[in-house]
Amino acid sequence: MTHLHITTPYIESRARSIHAGRSVWLKMEALQPLGSFKIRGIGLKGQVAASNGAHRFISSSGGNAGIAVAYAGGNCPLR
Repeated sequence: MTHLHITTPYIESRARSIHAGRSVWLKMEALQPLGSFKIRGIGLKGQVAASNGAHRFISSSGGNAGIAVAYAGGNCPLR
């Protein structure tokens, strides 16, 4: 199964590392196609639902989760 999300990089935050006295790494989820980590879980759930016969996706969210549902619905082979 091809994922709808991409593997995003980590970058070290120099300012936070100095403040914490140890390395602090930030996961760059804003680089996802939708700009949010939400596509990771919602995309997988949508792909599984589509493979189990789902015909459409509905979301009560108008935010990042809703955008991820719409994206998954447009990119999963719905029956």
